[in-house]
Amino acid sequence: MRRILAVLLMLGLVQVSFGQLSGALSGAYVSATYHIVGDISVSSGDLVDLAPGTIFTFDGPYRFHIEGTLVAVASDANRIIFTSTDPQQTYWSGLRFINPTSSGSQLKWCEIEYGHAQGASPHNNGGGVYCEWSSPSFDRCIIRNNTADNYGGGVYVFGSIVSPTFESCHIYSNLATLGGGGVACDSCGGTFTNCFIYDNLSGNDGGGVLSLNSLAPANPGVPVFEFCTISSNSATNHGAGVSCWGASPTFSSTIISFSNGEGIYFLASDTSEVYHCDIYGNTGGDIMFYDNDPAHGPPNLGTISTTNSNGDPCDTYYNISFDPAFVNLAMYDMHLTDVSRCIGAGHCTIYPAYDFEGDSRPDPAGTCSDIGADESPQAFPPIIGLVISIDGTDADLNWPAHPIASAYDIYGSTEPFVTGTWLAQVWAPTSTWTDVNASITRPSPYFYYITVSN
Repeated sequence: MRRILAVLLMLGLVQVSFGQLSGALSGAYVSATYHIVGDISVSSGDLVDLAPGTIFTFDGPYRFHIEGTLVAVASDANRIIFTSTDPQQTYWSGLRFINPTSSGSQLKWCEIEYGHAQGASPHNNGGGVYCEWSSPSFDRCIIRNNTADNYGGGVYVFGSIVSPTFESCHIYSNLATLGGGGVACDSCGGTFTNCFIYDNLSGNDGGGVLSLNSLAPANPGVPVFEFCTISSNSATNHGAGVSCWGASPTFSSTIISFSNGEGIYFLASDTSEVYHCDIYGNTGGDIMFYDNDPAHGPPNLGTISTTNSNGDPCDTYYNISFDPAFVNLAMYDMHLTDVSRCIGAGHCTIYPAYDFEGDSRPDPAGTCSDIGADESPQAFPPIIGLVISIDGTDADLNWPAHPIASAYDIYGSTEPFVTGTWLAQVWAPTSTWTDVNASITRPSPYFYYITVSN
């Protein structure tokens, strides 16, 4: 009975009537659908704890202003959702974390959708999530279908001393009028790990990510994007994938691919760091600079000068430019297929313990990690340069030696882009093998793949 009375008392304090909320919130909220009928807030020093399955549906353009602590920890099967009552007609104004007092906020397995940041600055930044001098944490959250009339359709972060964390999040189908369709980092830090950032749009620069002003003496900041997949984003001006303006972001072991425009663009951002990345298939060019002057970006970025741990050509920062070979890009399935050159091409000593879905990284243990949010169970991608010659009924296979191979495993498949059935193993330094009577016993067409063991 005391528990029931406590819940009733809490509901009375936050102006709840038949599932309606407005004003200052505090305490624990049971799993239910709550209609938000006015601005709501968490005051500094207060805590709001939402049970798994809670849904906040906003009936109008109301803000959720957070200066205290918001705890919204759910599960994959029972998510917490922040949304609009009628996405076709009415938008709300997003989650707005203000001041360091909200930095203890935690969101896990949440969905944040159909927010619209509008009005005068700063209210027109951060359609889904707005962080000003605040460092909340987001884990396995979905941030989608949000809009900002200024910067940061999905996420906007401001403040040099802040470092919000986004772990294994999906940030997609967001729109910003000026920049950062998916994410805008303005004079800020913050870390994005194992995140997918895709199908976002900017009306100006930075379709997927915009990093700006982090070199300002008053507000230095270094946002970090590590083991992320940034793909299929669009911008009407520069940096459809990523745009860096007077900034020093870090991109590590990240895929930047298939942008509808430039892959990554630099303006006065020569202290940026881009390493162990795959930058490929961007329609406006993969790596671009203001006024076509490479001095605006890291020195020699994109200039092929060495090989990586797979023996693939790369620049001095171990960046490659190969098709990441996703399972199904059209359906946004950006797992790596077995033939992806991203396998084993990520950082060999610095990596998170798991990928976006909890698979161990690296896999197998002791190898180099993969580039992007997904970790493949393959140790190495197939050998490039396999030559197949038909000799009577036999198929003679010949391939370039790999610098660290102890042996080669040979696979065959009736489908492209999968390793298929194991056929044989050849010990290095031998790099040839004959498939006897292949033209008789193998179906047509037939694909061979050579993988490295060490």
